[in-house]
Amino acid sequence: MAETEARHAAFLARRLARMGIRTSHHEGEPFARGELRLGAEALPTLDGPLRVERAIFYTLGHDRIKLCQPRPLFDLPPLEIGPCDTREEIETLLRRAWAQMQSELEGAREWLEGLGAAHRRMRNGTRLRLEPGIAIDAPCEVRSTHEILLPSTGALAEIDPAAPDARRFRPLAGYESANDLEIGLADAIERCAREHTRDPGLAPAIDAPVVVPQAGRRVRAILIADRSELILPLETALRPRGIDLETIDDPADALAAFRDRSFDVVFTAARLARGDGFEIAHDVRKLPGIEALPVVILDEREHGTHRRIAEEIDAFAYLPGVPPPDVLEALLQEATERLPRRRFRRFDARLAVHAQGAAGRDDLTESIARGGLCLRTTRDLLPGAREAYAIRLPGHPLPVQVVGELVARHTVPGYASILAGIRFLRFVPEDEARWISLIEALSGDAPGQH
Repeated sequence: MAETEARHAAFLARRLARMGIRTSHHEGEPFARGELRLGAEALPTLDGPLRVERAIFYTLGHDRIKLCQPRPLFDLPPLEIGPCDTREEIETLLRRAWAQMQSELEGAREWLEGLGAAHRRMRNGTRLRLEPGIAIDAPCEVRSTHEILLPSTGALAEIDPAAPDARRFRPLAGYESANDLEIGLADAIERCAREHTRDPGLAPAIDAPVVVPQAGRRVRAILIADRSELILPLETALRPRGIDLETIDDPADALAAFRDRSFDVVFTAARLARGDGFEIAHDVRKLPGIEALPVVILDEREHGTHRRIAEEIDAFAYLPGVPPPDVLEALLQEATERLPRRRFRRFDARLAVHAQGAAGRDDLTESIARGGLCLRTTRDLLPGAREAYAIRLPGHPLPVQVVGELVARHTVPGYASILAGIRFLRFVPEDEARWISLIEALSGDAPGQH
C-alpha cells in the first residue's frame, strides 16, 4: 500500500510540474508538496475580499490535492484535478469550491440572523461561530444551514478522534427561533456524548492528559498566530482538553476581541506579519480591567534575543517549538490555577443583583471585575454553589444575565450579611460585551480602583 501511494504521489508531482506548478516529492513518501500561484483576483468572504497570492497543498492519491495554506483554504474539500490539464483549470476549480463554501456561509449567516441567534464572523469572514447560550455553554462552528459542528470541549471532550463525523449536526428545517436551535443542539450534544465517547475501558491516547479547570470552569485562551506550524499543533493540543481556544491572526483583531469577552491566558507568536508578540504582551496589560494576564510567547525555534526580551517584559513563559503535552498541561495549570497575581482589576460598585429563585430583596455588589464580583448577601451560601444572576446596570433597562459560582465567603463582624466572592462561568450571549463596557467605563475612574 505504502509503495503504491508513493508511486501515485510521484506520478502526480510530475504531472503538476508539467503544468508549471512547483512541487517536491521525496522518494518513498506517500504525498508530494506543491505551491499553486493564484491570479490577482481576491477571494470573496463575509468580511470582504481576501487576497491570496499562493496556495500550499499536498497530493492525495493520483488525482486529488488538499489545500493547507493559507489557513482559510484548509476548509475546502480536496480538489479532484484529474480532468485538469493546466494550472488555470486547477485555479478555476479552487475558486468554484471557494465560491460554493462562501455561498453556504452567507446562507447560514442570514438563517442565524432570521432566528435571532447570536453569532460571530471569524477568521476574516471565512467562518461562522454560534455563540453559547442558555442551553449550550460552548460555541459551535456553523458550516451551512444544514451542517453545524458540535463543540469539541465539555461533554464531547473525550469523543473518539477516529469518529469526527460524530460531531456533525444537521439542523431541522422547521426551527423558528434561536431557542429551538439551542435545544436541538443540546439534545445532539447529549446524544453524541452517549453514543460516541471513547470506551472508558480502552487505554487513553498517549497525548490525552486533561487540564481540569478550576471548580469545573472552562479555561478561555486566545492564540494570536498566523503560521499553521504553530496554530495547528496548539489547537490540536488545547481544544480536546476542555480549553475554549480562540485563534486570531491579526493583533488588532485580537485586542478588539477583549471588548466582547475575557480570556484567562494569552498565547502569541513571537513573530507576526502585522506585529510581534512582545508588543501584544505590552498592549494586553493596558486593556481596561486587566491587571496581570499571563502571556505565553511562542517561537518557532530557540532565539536568545527573544528569550531575553520575554524575560524583560515579564512574559509568563517563553516556549521555543511546540511544547509536549505534559509541559503544556503543567504550564496551563500554573497559569490558570496557581498564578498568585490577580488577573483582573476590581472596582468599587454598588449594583443590584437578583439571584434566580431567591426570595426577598436583591443583593448588592461590593466590587466588580471582568471575571466576577463580590456580593453582599444575607443568604446562606456555601463555596461551590452555582446560581444564575440578573445584574442591573445603571441607565440600562435590561440586566446582564450570567451564571456564577461561589468561590469564597467572608463573615464581617457585626454584620448579619456575608461577603461572597462570585466567579463568572458563562454569560447570556451579548451580555458579556455589555458587562465589559461597564468595566471600561470604570477603568477611567482611578479612585474606583483598589
